[in-house]
Amino acid sequence: AATALESYLAPERVRPDWLPGDAVAIGSIILCGLFHGVRAKVGTTFQNAFVGIKLGLLIVFLLMAMVSFLNSDWRGGSVTDFGETGPWSSTVAFAGALVWISLSYSGFNAAVYVAEEARETQRTIPKALFVGTLIVTAVYVLLNAVFVYAPPAEAIEGKGDVAAIAAEWIGGEWVATAIRAVIGLALLTSVSSMMMAAPRVYAKMAADGFMPKSLQFTGEAPRVAIGMQAVLAIFFVLIATLQDLLSYLGLTLSLCAALSVGCLFLPSVRKGSVWHWSHLPPVAYIFATLLAAGLMTLGNPWQLLGTVLTFSAGALVYLAIGPNAKKANDPGGSS
Repeated sequence: AATALESYLAPERVRPDWLPGDAVAIGSIILCGLFHGVRAKVGTTFQNAFVGIKLGLLIVFLLMAMVSFLNSDWRGGSVTDFGETGPWSSTVAFAGALVWISLSYSGFNAAVYVAEEARETQRTIPKALFVGTLIVTAVYVLLNAVFVYAPPAEAIEGKGDVAAIAAEWIGGEWVATAIRAVIGLALLTSVSSMMMAAPRVYAKMAADGFMPKSLQFTGEAPRVAIGMQAVLAIFFVLIATLQDLLSYLGLTLSLCAALSVGCLFLPSVRKGSVWHWSHLPPVAYIFATLLAAGLMTLGNPWQLLGTVLTFSAGALVYLAIGPNAKKANDPGGSS
């Protein structure tokens, strides 16, 4: 999110000489880390205010796009000719795109990460998950329809700032400048949300004995965990491109999501029940996720390397720490 933010606010082709590369991305991570590390209330106020502004501005942009569509012929459109690549290469590329798209929805469960700090958890968390996913889906589909159909395909191919290019085709340079600011704000809130949610996962794992105790809450926020998250994020900004990060994170998180959804079967398995009609949606999700991930890996097997290393590191740490953590949390051996 921070790398994409930089591609909108300071794209390489127009970046001033005095601004170092990655400065915007790194600055956004540090800024959001400070907001969430000072006090939880400061971080949530910042997050809520900017998400509200972001949604309002995106709706305004969609209304402008609708007016433009009704008043003129848009230049873009879907490409049906496979050209020289052939249908197999196009299918693999499409599968890779689906994996990246799954990354956009991977935050649907983030409300769970702050459940301990939420009021009326049993009511607010399911509502946040359901309503939040509906809003993201609607806005995401409408925005991408604009991005695909407003400009010609060659104008956006291989570009990081697709939204700004589409906006320029809709209303000229001033609209493109405005949408850069809006998308920049959207990406900043994404950085903020992950700087809020992810460290709380580390803090909970630390409380359960699966990570160092220093990552637990200190006051209102897990400050050491937030600092660690910032350092790791900055490291990846410095060593990888946006497309590298999308491929690695999309593949890794899609497989993690498939594993998480697979856990829905555990209660039935423990009761001796193999199949129930309610299993159909998770089965469909897991199948589609694994199919897209498999096709993406076939297209470029090296993309799997980072995912394998990540899972392997997690497995090794769990094998080393897991048994002791379980004993510490359950000294009587009741579970």
